[in-house]
Amino acid sequence: MRATCDARRARSTRARKDERRGIPHDFPFDRVPGLSREVVQRLFQVRPDTLGQALRIPGVTPAAVAVLGAFVRSLVISSAVTSLEFRDRLARRTRRAKAPLTLAMLDPLESYFRLLTLWNSKINLTALPLESPTDETFDRLLVEPLLPPPLT
Repeated sequence: MRATCDARRARSTRARKDERRGIPHDFPFDRVPGLSREVVQRLFQVRPDTLGQALRIPGVTPAAVAVLGAFVRSLVISSAVTSLEFRDRLARRTRRAKAPLTLAMLDPLESYFRLLTLWNSKINLTALPLESPTDETFDRLLVEPLLPPPLT
């Protein structure tokens, strides 16, 4: 009985937090997979500031707001480092280590970093800081794997 009450309380707390979660003003609702055209159209018309406001728009279902919330959360996590900052820092760290880096490698490495950041917040894949990555984070996760193995 107590576990059920604790679970309800946790869900309620999470729902209140999500209700206040902000949506960027220029958010691309049409790029969220799983939203119907009607929902996308209503969201573009109203431009809600929070998920709670989106939930109160006629025609927008709780399931659509849940999908939107997951997308907004992943966007916030993955934008901790901008693409330009990521590429600049990676270029500097690879030059310093004399590791090979080509233009064709930038997109896959950035995608890998974004996915790692997203999943690390859910299941703790690494103890290295990913939301505000240090030089050590870049070296250990991105630069060192590019280096050839040491000769023995």
